[in-house]
Amino acid sequence: MPYVHVALTIGRSADQKRSLIRAITDSIVRVLEVGPRDVHVFLWEFTTENAGVAGEEPGPTTINDVTIILRQGRHLEVKALLIKDLTDTIGKQLDIPYEDVHIILSEVPASNIGEGGVPMKSPAQPAWHMIGQAVPQTAAS
Repeated sequence: MPYVHVALTIGRSADQKRSLIRAITDSIVRVLEVGPRDVHVFLWEFTTENAGVAGEEPGPTTINDVTIILRQGRHLEVKALLIKDLTDTIGKQLDIPYEDVHIILSEVPASNIGEGGVPMKSPAQPAWHMIGQAVPQTAAS
């Protein structure tokens, strides 16, 4: 946990997709201070004729939607930094305008998530947030 689902249009190379998955994982590890093995990234590719923006077929790089499923309970500042850092990371990795990166955080109560047959506990806040340290450097910094 968290689980990251990225919807994007077909056309990126295998190397670009691997690099994107690594960059997303690194961003989440840095901001949320979770272990890399806890981050699960899934890419869902589709053709532009199977999507619509404002009722029209989008351009080849317009759809870059990211849904992150995570445990409920993180502070607003932590979530805001995660959204910013992921937007910066994905924009740079895919070489697209940041306004074409859409981040959706979907929070689920910890009691509704199980790993190894056991419900999860509430998430820990990252140390940088709890002790008032400067926030981690974002990808754009």
